[in-house]
Amino acid sequence: MTGIFSYNRGIFNSTITLNHDYSASTGNRIVAEQNFYRSVNPVIRKYVQHSHSRSHLEVYGAEFSLNFSETNALSLQATWQPNYVPCSDFEQQNDFFSNAGQQPDSASVSKVEWKYHTRFANAGLKYDFKINRLNMDAQLDWLWQDDLTSTDNKFNFENFSIFDNVAIQTRQFRKSVAYVPSLNGNYGFGTSSLGFGAKYYFVESLLNLDFSENNIFTPESDFIYSATENIFAVYGVFNSSINRLRYEIGLRGEFSSLKGNFNIQNANQTLNEFLPSVSISYSIKDRQNISLSYNKNILRPPFSRISPLYYFTGPFDAYEGNPYLKPAVLNSLQLKYLFGNKSITLIYNNNKNVMGTFPFIRDNITVQKFFNYNQTIVGAVLGFPVKHTNWLNGQYTLRLYGQTVENADADAIFKAKILTSSVNIAENIKFPNSYTVNILFNYSLPQYVGADKIRTYPGINFSFAKSFNDNFSISLYLRDFFKINNKSITSRDLDDISFYSTNYWDSRSINISLTYKFYKGRRTNTKTFNSDEIGNRL
Repeated sequence: MTGIFSYNRGIFNSTITLNHDYSASTGNRIVAEQNFYRSVNPVIRKYVQHSHSRSHLEVYGAEFSLNFSETNALSLQATWQPNYVPCSDFEQQNDFFSNAGQQPDSASVSKVEWKYHTRFANAGLKYDFKINRLNMDAQLDWLWQDDLTSTDNKFNFENFSIFDNVAIQTRQFRKSVAYVPSLNGNYGFGTSSLGFGAKYYFVESLLNLDFSENNIFTPESDFIYSATENIFAVYGVFNSSINRLRYEIGLRGEFSSLKGNFNIQNANQTLNEFLPSVSISYSIKDRQNISLSYNKNILRPPFSRISPLYYFTGPFDAYEGNPYLKPAVLNSLQLKYLFGNKSITLIYNNNKNVMGTFPFIRDNITVQKFFNYNQTIVGAVLGFPVKHTNWLNGQYTLRLYGQTVENADADAIFKAKILTSSVNIAENIKFPNSYTVNILFNYSLPQYVGADKIRTYPGINFSFAKSFNDNFSISLYLRDFFKINNKSITSRDLDDISFYSTNYWDSRSINISLTYKFYKGRRTNTKTFNSDEIGNRL
């Protein structure tokens, strides 16, 4: 549910946004099997996990601007966003078999209750101005986030000589604050323009994770992590055209240092990278175009992955953060040929230190820990429209690519290759009286996500829109409405663990939107702030 209110008078413009979302998930089910086939005492673990949750998300936003002229404005933006998950429960039944056994040798029943409360706030002040052909903006952003997570874990065991029934409570508190000044400019002349800018990030973060008791199911000590991060970035970009040829050349430099302290041990990092980008486009003739682009980017891990969180979804399954995660360096090369409304694109991506999860065994517990891996993708994308009738047309997209993933460390733990493809079909049905229906179908063959091989099943979504007049409209979105049990399959064969999991969940959802415009009003010059990657860092 969203409400947007605007007031504009003279040079003053304002927008207030109120939003409340409620979501619930129930009936989610995972059926999995782990085969510890290389251990001293080989054993098979089979388990079923049920989970359900509900959450509330609220957003309160305000933006004010004084538009002194079309190119001279002072803007202020603020957002307050509390999110609360009062209940997220995981119930799990585990059965353990010897390789030759038909009946379980031992079993366990567990229940994990998870509660989460986070608050996010940001404020920004921005001034836009123009000096002859030079457009400039100066901006200062402040971002703040904290969250509190609590879990209650109850584990009961049958025929286990090394485990007693336990009840563990965890309390986790995280806080991050960021200050981000920036300056950007653009100078235009003829058919060319030169853009440039600089930005500085200063981020402070803190995490405390306490366990009510230490035993075989918990790490040796509580987690305490603090970090200070400094990032300085400068960039320049030039674009121009010569007859049918248009090009853009850019260079960005990022110089950063992360000083982290994890349980008294240092987790420091320094990264200095120059990130070039090149884009060339040539118009062969009308409705035919060929383009070549290359860009290099850095994707820094968010604090939620760097902070050494540790939480259970069952007595033998846990997740753990990694304060030693490295930023990902992404290289992308694309060649695209556009003819009419059809296109074919050749893709080559070489990505280093991509972030994923990797399983390892700690005292009979399978811990999914965030780690870095390398990824190479070579493929092609074909897109073309299909006009069936005057009232029915579609957009078809086919993707075919080969993927290679491997561990980023010198001593490779895994390396895998796969050929995969996907199909996306979007159909648009036009009815009289401003009534439209959109149908989206998608299907993907198995692909690798980190060390996991993932297979998903087809999905189909519907959306309806109806405009009654210039003021009133209604829209309806149905996600997987005719599919009660969505399904994905995850498999993995690493080290001494063979893993196979099937995840069932009800992915149906309905979104209804009613829009009424009281009056058309006038167009304002409010300077909207762009979302920044620093928000994901928190």
